Amino acid sequence: MPESEARYRRNRLGGLRRYHPEDHPKVVEARRELDVCNLADHIAEVVAGWPPLTPAQIDRVAALLRAGRPT
Repeated sequence: MPESEARYRRNRLGGLRRYHPEDHPKVVEARRELDVCNLADHIAEVVAGWPPLTPAQIDRVAALLRAGRPT
């Protein structure tokens, strides 16, 4: 994700924190969105140097991400 998106997410979280407690649903969601943005940036950086993955390898990595979903 572009750096500007991460900056936007950080600024949004900071703004919400000024007016709401940490456990407010808007703050919780903004924190989650910033975490996802940071994770996506990190993943993109890590895999940039990798050789192309096979479909089976992609499925294996995707399964790791899906395992974290609430049921």
